[in-house]
Amino acid sequence: MFNAKTFLRHAVLALALAGSSLAAMAAPISYHVNVDTSGRSGAGALDLMFQTFSSTPVSATLSNFSGAFGAVSLAEQVGFNPDGSIVLANLPDFGSYLKFDLNLGAAFGFDILFSDDQSLDAGSDGSTLSIGLYDANGALGDPFGIVRFDLTPGQGIGTPYQDADFAQVSELAAAVPEPSDWLLMATGLALLGASLRRRAPR
Repeated sequence: MFNAKTFLRHAVLALALAGSSLAAMAAPISYHVNVDTSGRSGAGALDLMFQTFSSTPVSATLSNFSGAFGAVSLAEQVGFNPDGSIVLANLPDFGSYLKFDLNLGAAFGFDILFSDDQSLDAGSDGSTLSIGLYDANGALGDPFGIVRFDLTPGQGIGTPYQDADFAQVSELAAAVPEPSDWLLMATGLALLGASLRRRAPR
């Protein structure tokens, strides 16, 4: 027998599933970082440290570099890809450390794409990606990093911290979903529709 309440409940569930899938695909997990060292001169360095006490693996891929970055003078647990992108990981141990040598007085920029924002992690320990700026005398700006991304279990990435004197962080638009993502969602909705149709009275 046809049950209108059950049908409506399933229809609402299908719409909620579709809406949440689209919302998840649109969630920003990519940022652009600008570092401005104008007004400074001499040798400097940009340090990136990705660390955690969590067991949830997260990676941060750096790409689209702009500005005259110097050589990498120190790298621990860092991946270098053929396309020029660089991958930092929060695991194992205390994660990744990367140091770029710079000539201060210019602007530098790059994109950061996080693989997992820990929004589904049920643990208690998060991860932090910090970016520090240094000259020959020590830290410039905030000594704990001119930029910090805090990834909190169950919540994801919070609002990035930025030292306004040296850095600016902006969210990048979400990537256009791949055809496979659309196909997967459409298949799930089609199966749900077929199930509802099968239950309807003949």
